[in-house]
Amino acid sequence: MITLAEFYDQLDRHDWYYAMSDDHRCWQRGEAERKRLDELAATIPGAAELKAAFSKHYFTGEPWGNEKQPKPARPS
Repeated sequence: MITLAEFYDQLDRHDWYYAMSDDHRCWQRGEAERKRLDELAATIPGAAELKAAFSKHYFTGEPWGNEKQPKPARPS
């Protein structure tokens, strides 16, 4: 099992906007990665909340018509 900090690093490297790509291969890679992250989040205490905070960070702000949420801090 990985640590919450390692999970954070994986979330930080994830392409959060993969679903908006015109390239189907990019979408497939992103979708597989999302599913893998979801599975990990179910096994690590606090990971689901961290993943939700990352999602709020990436899907808020001017383009989304709401207030930008900060990027979560990396757990130690």
